[in-house]
Amino acid sequence: MDARLALEKLSQQAFLYIDILNGRIDRNLTSRRPLTKDTADIYRGTLRPKGTRVAVKTIHAGPPSSQEAIERVVRAIHTWSKLHHENILPLLGITTDFSLTVSLIFRWREKGPAIYYVQDRSIDPRSLLVGIAQGLYYLHNHESGTICHGDLRGYNVVVADDGRALLTDFGFSSLINSSFTLPVGTHHIGSVNWTAPEGLEDFMPTVKQDVWAYGMTALELFTRNPPFHEIRTITGIMRRIMSELPDRPSPESTCSRLTDEWWGICTSCWSSSPSERPDIADILVMLRNLKG
Repeated sequence: MDARLALEKLSQQAFLYIDILNGRIDRNLTSRRPLTKDTADIYRGTLRPKGTRVAVKTIHAGPPSSQEAIERVVRAIHTWSKLHHENILPLLGITTDFSLTVSLIFRWREKGPAIYYVQDRSIDPRSLLVGIAQGLYYLHNHESGTICHGDLRGYNVVVADDGRALLTDFGFSSLINSSFTLPVGTHHIGSVNWTAPEGLEDFMPTVKQDVWAYGMTALELFTRNPPFHEIRTITGIMRRIMSELPDRPSPESTCSRLTDEWWGICTSCWSSSPSERPDIADILVMLRNLKG
């Protein structure tokens, strides 16, 4: 299917569920915020007529090439449009005005991704981690059916003006793989450092993989570094994930915030057997019982 026709069809069908913001977004090409993976670029933008500051997330892939793929994207947009929770970043709308593909539009959050925010050592990540768990619980128990995040990490958590954690990019990697036109030989998976062992072989996200990633995201935010950051190759990281847990970081590197209780939560998320990992509901109970 011709790309322009595909985008026109997608806009017509998605209009039932979400605002189509074609002709209303001014994208600032001088302020690109690069992602650490190659699924999208994020730009500052302005939404007319009110001048609302927005983030314009332009996907690194061609539009859906079949009616079936268009319908998958529309179903995902429909799902995203129904998500309303204090720890979920709302989708304001979409546009097809840029780069002959789809761009997702969100309200701009000045504090940025959580991993950038916690680089200030005075920031305690524990309240963010509670919010992340609450957002995951909402997704995993949504009334329309279980929603798996599929790429949880510090970059995919945005910090609101009041310091709340806001989950974004849920289902994004799997949607791109299944529904957008990728260059030959390209396949996006969630970032390897946060990926559970079974996710290295099967790209279908699950709630138990999200739980593994939650533990890795906690480690990331406590240390202000990606998990396994000391390993320089993807092959080395994958080998480590398949064989042993991360080392416990020093108190100095975590500002003594990674307590025994928090470390216990992290390690419980990293069971090699998915069935032995806690549900996110169990993690919320553990968080309520924490002493510090």
